[in-house]
Amino acid sequence: MEELADTEDLDRTRIVIVGDSLVGKSSMLNAFLTRNELTIITRERKPTNVHTFDVRGTIDGVRHHMLLVEIGDDDANEKDRPRIYSTAHVFIVAFAIHEKATFKNVISKWVPQVREHQPDARFFLVGLQSDRRNATELLASDLELIEITEFKEGLNLAKKIKAFQYMECSTQIIAAVNQIFSSALQVRQMKKPAIKSKTCTMY
Repeated sequence: MEELADTEDLDRTRIVIVGDSLVGKSSMLNAFLTRNELTIITRERKPTNVHTFDVRGTIDGVRHHMLLVEIGDDDANEKDRPRIYSTAHVFIVAFAIHEKATFKNVISKWVPQVREHQPDARFFLVGLQSDRRNATELLASDLELIEITEFKEGLNLAKKIKAFQYMECSTQIIAAVNQIFSSALQVRQMKKPAIKSKTCTMY
């Protein structure tokens, strides 16, 4: 597997996905990889939940070469974070809509961690499992334990942390997943970060 700092392919966009364990990062990434016409050149999965995919494919009619890295919150990953974070072009900071603790960790853990290694990092805030907000099958007993993050809360946090965009998605709708990665690829092409409050929500 190539090192993340390899500069041989200057056109390759490095997208790093961070967030608490079990928020749906892997499901989002797998949906993007398996439900699009993409070629996975190499893949690497470490026991410490660092998953790396070197991918080529056409997104929105444009050919792209991407290095997609999902890194978990295991303590064993601490030695890899400086290398992974410092070479990323774009970050996707994810939380689960139905788990408020993961939402709070965005500002208390993940954004400070990213900025420690890349102060001018370009990133998106993404609320995953958005279908859980309107899930009719949730029992009353479940609702007492679940504290849903409302869309406006996510949007306000995105503005506070100066994310490019706030998006929500469910992996059941591939168009929503694709929009996240498409937007990340577009941001990489910008010469300077430009804060946007545009949102993309699909159910």
